[in-house]
Amino acid sequence: MGWLRRTSPCSKSEFIKDVIRDFTNDTDVAKCDIVTKTVRGNCLWMVGQTLRKDTGEIKKYILLCLIDRYEGCWGYKDMDESMHPYFYSCPLAYLAMVPEENAKWREGVRAYHAGRSVKVTKGKCYTLKNTKACYQYVQIDSVRPLRGYVNGNWLARVSRRCIGEEIANPYQSVVEALKVGNESLTNA
Repeated sequence: MGWLRRTSPCSKSEFIKDVIRDFTNDTDVAKCDIVTKTVRGNCLWMVGQTLRKDTGEIKKYILLCLIDRYEGCWGYKDMDESMHPYFYSCPLAYLAMVPEENAKWREGVRAYHAGRSVKVTKGKCYTLKNTKACYQYVQIDSVRPLRGYVNGNWLARVSRRCIGEEIANPYQSVVEALKVGNESLTNA
């Protein structure tokens, strides 16, 4: 599907209410409702529910609406879990509310949240993962914003998703050896 745009300017919150209204309807055949919603950046995550009136069957599903503003007017592009949207900020609680349709996408959502929960400490060194370059580790300089010395050379911002396991500082033994060498020279 393409993008659906509103033709008149409005606020983001007004637009989100309109989007929810688009996915809520009641006909002779079925009733569709939005059970819950969350906005994460420009991703509107919703759990939808359809009740078939003839059979009483209830189907729940996860919806993603990418929202965007162009020339003052908001628009959205909707997808569901079966389409494997390549966005993974969906709340973990939504996965428990809805039967699984796409195991690979759900694995990506869980990995995204696992990467966000990494605890880091200033001064400690961590391996880097998910990097295509030859960067091997980072020594954390500050937690907010998260940044550190990459490979002991330059200060850069770091994504929590790239932080791996804690390691000993690769250059710590060299620094300690230099300290011991300097002390032995001053004591001689």
